[in-house]
Amino acid sequence: MTETDVPAREQLREELVREEAPDRVTELVLAACAGSDRLAAVINGSAGSTTAEKDTPARPAGRTKTDAEVPAVFLRSISVRGFRGVGPTATLPLVPGPGLTVALGRNGSGKSSFAEAAEFALTGATDRAKRGALWTDGWRSLHHTAEPTRVQLELTAEGSGTLTVVHEWPAGAGLHDGTTTVHGDGKLPIPLADLGWQPLLELWRPFLAYSELSGLITDRSSSIFDRISRLLGLEDLTAAEQHLVNANKELTRELRTVRDERAALLRELSASDDPRAFAVTAALGSQMWKSWKLEDAEAIARSGGWPCSGQPAPQVALDREVLALAVVSAEVVAVEVARLRTAAQGLAGLSGTPADEARRLASLLRAGLEHQERHGDGPCPLCHAGTLDAAWRVTATAEVERLTALAAHAEATRVGATDALAAARMLVVAPPAVLSTAASSSDDEGRLAAEVLTAWERWLPLRSERDPGVLADGFERYHPPLAGALTALRAAVEGRVEARDAVWSPLAERVLAWVRAARAACAHQPIAKELDLAVQKLHAVIERLRDQKLEPYRAQHAAIWSKLRQESNVDLGPLRLEGRSTSRRVKVDVTVDGTQTQALGVMSQGELHTLGLTLFLPQATAPESPFRFLVIDDPVQAMDPSKVDGLAQVLLETAKTRQVVVFTHDDRLGDAVRRLASFEDAARLVEVVRWEGSVVTVRPVDDPAKRCLEDARSLAATPDLPDGVKRGLVPGYCKSALDAVCNDIHRRRRLAGGANHRSVEKELLEAGTAARRVALVVCNNADKPTTQVRIEITRRWDSATGETFMTLAHAGHERYTGDCKQLVRDTRELVKKLRTL
Repeated sequence: MTETDVPAREQLREELVREEAPDRVTELVLAACAGSDRLAAVINGSAGSTTAEKDTPARPAGRTKTDAEVPAVFLRSISVRGFRGVGPTATLPLVPGPGLTVALGRNGSGKSSFAEAAEFALTGATDRAKRGALWTDGWRSLHHTAEPTRVQLELTAEGSGTLTVVHEWPAGAGLHDGTTTVHGDGKLPIPLADLGWQPLLELWRPFLAYSELSGLITDRSSSIFDRISRLLGLEDLTAAEQHLVNANKELTRELRTVRDERAALLRELSASDDPRAFAVTAALGSQMWKSWKLEDAEAIARSGGWPCSGQPAPQVALDREVLALAVVSAEVVAVEVARLRTAAQGLAGLSGTPADEARRLASLLRAGLEHQERHGDGPCPLCHAGTLDAAWRVTATAEVERLTALAAHAEATRVGATDALAAARMLVVAPPAVLSTAASSSDDEGRLAAEVLTAWERWLPLRSERDPGVLADGFERYHPPLAGALTALRAAVEGRVEARDAVWSPLAERVLAWVRAARAACAHQPIAKELDLAVQKLHAVIERLRDQKLEPYRAQHAAIWSKLRQESNVDLGPLRLEGRSTSRRVKVDVTVDGTQTQALGVMSQGELHTLGLTLFLPQATAPESPFRFLVIDDPVQAMDPSKVDGLAQVLLETAKTRQVVVFTHDDRLGDAVRRLASFEDAARLVEVVRWEGSVVTVRPVDDPAKRCLEDARSLAATPDLPDGVKRGLVPGYCKSALDAVCNDIHRRRRLAGGANHRSVEKELLEAGTAARRVALVVCNNADKPTTQVRIEITRRWDSATGETFMTLAHAGHERYTGDCKQLVRDTRELVKKLRTL
C-alpha cells in the first residue's frame, strides 16, 4: 500500500486534528473505535497518558486481534493428499519470506489443487466451491482412497516459530465435514478457530482464484463493497460514539469510594509503630486528592525506601544497608595467607645466596652501562681508577647477561612476593560509613556495630603492610574477630527485620491495593469533560471520513492498473463505493480512447482480469494484515503478452514485501519472470507434474544459486572469451552462488525459528561478503575468520571443499590462476553440501 494508505485510526486522527480536538480527546475516540473494552483499558489503565495507545494500540475497525497478538505469517509448505487432482501426498515447498514463487504446470497437473487446498484449510471455503455442486461433488481424489483426505500447511509466524495447520476429512465425509487443527512448538493441537484468524482472513483475504478475477468487478455481490468498507474502518464509528457515552457514566462513583477507603487505611496505619506506616500516612495526609503523593506511598510500600527529600534515613533503610555488609571470606583469607607465607619463605631463602648477589651486581653494572651511554667514555664515577670505554662496555654487557641469567630465580621470587602483597592488601578496605551510623545507636545492635567497627579498625592498617610474613600474621590475627563480629551484628539485625516485616507486609498490600484504585480514580477526574468533547468531535467527522479514506485506495488501484494495462487504450476513473443495504457495489469509471463510460462490456476478458487484480492487491497487501503471503491461481488467462510482462512486474514489486505464490499453466509468466527478475529479486520457478494415478510431483525449475553457477559454467566454456576475462568473471559468479545459497539457508533457519524478517535481512546485510555469509550458516557466526570456517567445512565434509571455500573467499582480492571449469564444478559441490545444512 502507499504511504498515504494508513489504517482507519490514523485517518480519523488526521480528521480530529482538523477539528482541533485535543490529544486526549483523540486518544479516547481512537480507543472507542476499537471497542468498549479498549476504551475501558485506556480510561482505567492509561488515562492521562499520551503514550497509552502506544502500549496497547487501538485496533482498526473489523479486527478482532491486534498486530501484537497475530504475528506476521508466511507459508513454508503446502502438502495435499487425496484432494482434487492430487492422489498420494504431494508437497509444494516454499521459502517463508518475501519473494515470488511461480508454480508452472499444464492444465490438469494438480497445481490448482495446491491453491484451493491452502485456501480451504484456512478459510473453510473456496470461490469455486461456492459456485456450484460440480466442484463440491468431485473434490475427493478418485486415485487415493486408502487414507483420509488431508491438507497440511506449514507456516512461519514471526516470534512464534512454525505453525502447522492440518485439515483432515474422515473416510466418507462431505466437503464441509472435516476438522482443522493447529500444531506448533510441541504444544497440543488446537482448533483453528482458537487463533482468531477468521475475521482477519475475511478482511485481508490472501487468496485469489481464477474464477474471482473478473467477478470482482462484474458480479453484483456486495462482498467486495463490505470488504473495502471494513478496510476503511468506518462501520465501527457509530458504535464508538455510544461507547464514549456509556463510559462517562462509570466515572462518577470512583473518587467517593476511594476517599472512604483512604480513611479506613489511615486508621490501620496509625495503629502501627513501623516507620514506613508513618511515612505512608504523611504521603496521604492531605484531604485533596490532587495532593496525594501516590508514588511516594507506593515506593515505601514496595521497597521500604524514603523518597521524600531532606529526611534522615529511616531504620528500615539502615537495617538493609547493615545486612548488605560483608568482608572477605575465610576461605579467601586462607588462600592469601598461604601465598604470603610462601613469598616470605622465598625471600628469606634468597639472603646471601649467589643468585641474590648476582642480581645486585647486575643492577650496578646496568647503572654503569647507562652512565657510559649517556656521558660517553670516561673514568668510573665510583672508583675513578678504571675507564668506562668501548672495551669495558663489551666486557660489562657480557657480565650483565651472565649475572642476569644467574639472578633469574631471585628476581622471580621477589616479583612473586610483590604480587602476593598487592593481591592481599587489596582485600583490606575501609569500613563502610553505615557502621558509624549503626554504632551511634544505644541498643544491642549499636553495641554490636561498635564491636564490628573496632575490629575493622584493627584490620585496616594491614592495607599498608609491606612484609608478607607480617601481613600473613595480621590476616590470621584480625580477620576471625572481624568476621565473627559482623556475623553477630547481621544475625541481630536480620531477626529484627523479619519480625518487623511480618507485621508490615499485610499493611503494605493494603497500601498498594488502595494506591492502584486511587491512581485510576484520580486519573479519571478530567475525563468526563473530555468524553463529552470526544462525542462531538467524532460525530463531526464520521460523514466526511469515508470519501477521504477511499482516496489512497484509489491511488494504489490506479498505480497497479498503470503497470498492468501495458498498451491498453482503457483508462480507469476513481474507484467508488455506491449504494447501501442490498444494492451495495463497487463502481469504476472507464474511459476508452478518451470516451468515458461506466459500462465494463467494452473491456476484454484479459482487461477484466487485470482490473480484478487491481482490486485484490491493495486489500491483500494492507500493512496491517498479518498474512504476508498471497496465493493467486491462474491470473494469466486471456492476457496478451504485454500484459503478462506487466503482471510479472507487479508481482515482482509486490514480492519485495510479500510472499507471492502464483499458479499458472501459461509459460509466458515464467518467461517474463526470468527476463525481468534481477539477482536481488527473490524469484523462483517450480514445475508441478501429474503422473498416472494422480501422483503429483514438484520440482524446481531454477534457483538463484543454480542460475549463477550456470552463468559461470557458460562463461568458463566460452571458447572465444580471453582467459583473463574468464578469470575475472567466473570467480565472481561462483561467489554469487555462495551468496544465494547462504541467503536461502539463513532465511529458512531464522524465519522457521520465529525471527522477525527485517532482523534476518539486517543480519545478511551486515554479514556483507560471501565468505562471511558462509561463516554465518556454517558456524552461526559471521565474524569467524576464514581459516576457522575452512577448518569447520573440512571437518564436516573434506579438505577439498575447504580449499574451494578459501579460493572463493579470496576471489576478487587475488587474481585467480586456476582452471575456471574446475572452479565451477568445485563450487557446485560446495553449494550442494551447504544445502544439506
